[in-house]
Amino acid sequence: MITGTNRGFLSLWDIRFQKTVKLWQHSSAAPVNRLGAWFGCLPRGHTVSSNDTRPYMFAACGPNECSMFDIVDSSCRQCFRVLDPSTGYMDPSAMTLPTLQDIPIASSHTTFGRQNQNKRYWNDNFAYNSESTTTLKPQIAGMVGSINGKNPRDYLITGGSDCVIRYFDFVSPTKCYTVSGGQQRPSFERVDFEGQGRLITCRDNPALRIKETESAHHPHRLHKGISRSDTKHHDAITDIKMVKHPMRALISCSNDGAIKIFR
Repeated sequence: MITGTNRGFLSLWDIRFQKTVKLWQHSSAAPVNRLGAWFGCLPRGHTVSSNDTRPYMFAACGPNECSMFDIVDSSCRQCFRVLDPSTGYMDPSAMTLPTLQDIPIASSHTTFGRQNQNKRYWNDNFAYNSESTTTLKPQIAGMVGSINGKNPRDYLITGGSDCVIRYFDFVSPTKCYTVSGGQQRPSFERVDFEGQGRLITCRDNPALRIKETESAHHPHRLHKGISRSDTKHHDAITDIKMVKHPMRALISCSNDGAIKIFR
């Protein structure tokens, strides 16, 4: 079992003995909003050529991003990140993979002096940072997906506080799109880190102002006929689920009090 905290700590538990066997902290030190576990092989065409069946975990942690980590060596194998339109293309912080820092676990047989030393170590290295837990940046609150190693249509669907539902393909950025929400069509890109992992980015384009568009492209509000109903949420998305019966559909719920079903 894997648990997360609002300071970016991730714990791996042995439920047989009710004991923590591994402890990490996410490089962003941001709240862990959603966790998922999966046991299998990496998707086809991945930078890390491995057919071994290994345990992985998905962590929605950090500013509008979700990452897949290898539990065995704590490495990030895939990251799905939404970039702010103001972020530059050469910004190094936007084009790096997140990391997990190993945290020493104190033994139950530690002496009193050793306990004080561990306490000082934690206070010096992991002091409480209110900025990382009260950040106003968008966060992913719900995620659902399908991954099968041999399936060319491995995907991840995310939804969060920016009121947007996005579909990410594990391999091809051209197959990624926005399910609901957003003002302009975003651009998706893929960055491969040879022998390490892969980064899929989504860059939301800013909405065009009226004076920046040609008059011929302005909407004719009085002559547009029947308009399509609004499918986007108007407040933070809290969770999303996939159902297969009686039909395949995506269900999302939000703080706006609405539950929407997408086919």
